[in-house]
Amino acid sequence: MDIKLWMDHNMLQLNETKTEFFVISSPRFEHSISEVRLNIGSDIIVPSSTIKNLGVVFDKTVSMSNQVSSICSSISFHLRNLSCIRMFLDQAACQDAVRAIITSRRLDYANSLLYGITSKDSNILQRLQNRAAKLIL
Repeated sequence: MDIKLWMDHNMLQLNETKTEFFVISSPRFEHSISEVRLNIGSDIIVPSSTIKNLGVVFDKTVSMSNQVSSICSSISFHLRNLSCIRMFLDQAACQDAVRAIITSRRLDYANSLLYGITSKDSNILQRLQNRAAKLIL
């Protein structure tokens, strides 16, 4: 069934310019998948290599490396900002700031999706946690 007709029939509106999709496959079979395209109305949508949904970055092999990179850049940004004001905070206030800004919002959010990541990505996240602990102490 045509997606556009179904959406119109159910009084839903689709923004074709913001619509994206991707095909998930193992790296082994990635090359064997033919070029998939999605036709919605007069628009043709090609698959994306990564998609962000609810703040989590997925790639077509679900390796989560892009998500780890996103987490790292966000945490590094916040750690740099906190280090600029660290001299004005006592240890308890710094600990609360790290817990509120870094741990709960970036490291703990959707962390169950990180199960099975590579040891390289795991080490990167561990180093960020160590940097946050050093900032507190």
